[in-house]
Amino acid sequence: MPFSIDKTSKIAAYKQLCRQIEEQIRTGVLQPGDKLPTERLLEEETGLSRGTIKTAYRELQKTGRIVTIQGSGSFVAKYSREESRKAAREIFQNALEQLRAMGLPPLEGGQIFSQVLEDFLHEDAQVKVAWIDCCEECLSSVRRQLHNLKGLLLRTIVLSDFRRDPGLTEGADCVVTTSKHFDEVAFAIPSQLDRLEKVMLDLDLNSVIEIVKIPASRRVALWSGSQTFLDIMEEVLENFDNLERFQTFVGEMCLPEMERGLRSTDVLLVPPAYSSADYPQASALIEAFRENGGRIIPFDYQLNKGSLVHFEDRVLELYQKKNAAMRG
Repeated sequence: MPFSIDKTSKIAAYKQLCRQIEEQIRTGVLQPGDKLPTERLLEEETGLSRGTIKTAYRELQKTGRIVTIQGSGSFVAKYSREESRKAAREIFQNALEQLRAMGLPPLEGGQIFSQVLEDFLHEDAQVKVAWIDCCEECLSSVRRQLHNLKGLLLRTIVLSDFRRDPGLTEGADCVVTTSKHFDEVAFAIPSQLDRLEKVMLDLDLNSVIEIVKIPASRRVALWSGSQTFLDIMEEVLENFDNLERFQTFVGEMCLPEMERGLRSTDVLLVPPAYSSADYPQASALIEAFRENGGRIIPFDYQLNKGSLVHFEDRVLELYQKKNAAMRG
């Protein structure tokens, strides 16, 4: 079941993929219960990013065309709408019987279901934000900073993926990027300029304090999973007079050199969150450095206070408008 994506088309790539899958289901090329290609295989076949493929599969799930089973993959839905309604009725009847066995009367069970349904529908009122930045380290910091913000449904997009497919922002109530990338993003999505917001990221105050306290005599090194974030670290650290020079290490490149360098290092600056599964050998060296008495300082690059307040106000404004529209 080959798929072909026209990257010159005005139709977003994820919509092209959706339509081709829907057509194959309609014509019987894909049968109920058939397993769809994995994201990795589709990425290799079409040249699309994982983010674009995920978006397409999510849209197909919403329309009931496919179902996704955690750990197993995505499959063509087996039931027609009428069959699905019949199966749903049986599920609800069984659930009520189970609740009765637990001592809950059916009426109370129905009230609980109504509350669950209300919470589920409430997700539609969440503000969908597409956040674009140059590297995963910056996006990770944003996710950590905003994870408790009420009414926010955040989707983070690496700039390189956005360049390949600007359609990744479609459906977002708000698109956010930093001042550094604002012009590029604005040029790529002119129809969404009214939804585009600009923010600034700065080094977190706690990180600033810890770095300022490093004696000039200490030997300092930097490690980052990506060269992009390492460049950011170096640019910011140029403003610290107590750091005249430092070694730098990227990902798992030149591990022997990193191992030797850390032996003569006193202080190591790293992103506050990185996946040890993605960098197992580098992570092991960093942990060994810590166990041997080396000092590690998180280089926490976050939204500055002004940008955070502005963004929170914007989300609240959009959230209230969406809820008012749903009630109306």
